[in-house]
Amino acid sequence: MTDLAHDYLGLDDLLTPDERVWRDQVRAFVDDRIRPSIADWYEQARARARYASVDPGRDHPRRRP
Repeated sequence: MTDLAHDYLGLDDLLTPDERVWRDQVRAFVDDRIRPSIADWYEQARARARYASVDPGRDHPRRRP
């Protein structure tokens, strides 16, 4: 966990193992596909709408096909 994402309130202790998997998948998605472009989007005063509709949980272990 980075310094910016430190769990000061101890909320991680409230998550089930499956919820932690989900949280980690969302963090990985944001780190891989969102964070690298944030500065450029800000400078261009735009956002990528296609990421707003992405379903990062499509591979979640509890989701059924």
